[in-house]
Amino acid sequence: MKQTRIIATELSHYAKEELAAGHRFYLPEIGYLSLSVSNTPPTEDSDDKQTGSNIYLRNIDFRPEARFLNEVKRKVRFEKSKNSTLSKRYTEDELWQKMEAYINENGYPTQVVMRSHFDLSKYMAAQWLTRFNTEGKLVKKGTQLPPLYFFP
Repeated sequence: MKQTRIIATELSHYAKEELAAGHRFYLPEIGYLSLSVSNTPPTEDSDDKQTGSNIYLRNIDFRPEARFLNEVKRKVRFEKSKNSTLSKRYTEDELWQKMEAYINENGYPTQVVMRSHFDLSKYMAAQWLTRFNTEGKLVKKGTQLPPLYFFP
């Protein structure tokens, strides 16, 4: 393990040196690291020309060797996630009953609680809290991030 760390540290050092000099860095049998640059265009109202000072490092790109990529493709397997990006669907009465039970036991909900406890997306949690607040079922108090909701 210690030997692996030493090799990785040395590799990191050489990669930084090569990339800083504007070169690609080759990882044998794996692929290449290269710079991804962009430019900041001069403003419309200035007479400035595009110069090297307008160019900046945006990212470091990795391009795997074809053989490496194909071997990974052959071995990779994906499983369906147990989690969903979709919100659980509730009628207003169903969710309100759950909210009342939660508030009676825990004091107050937040958007994070709505997401984790009631299986809602960030968007739907915000929608339901806004709706209950607008209808007067909940009162929004506390800081802006995260606001807390209480019975009126």
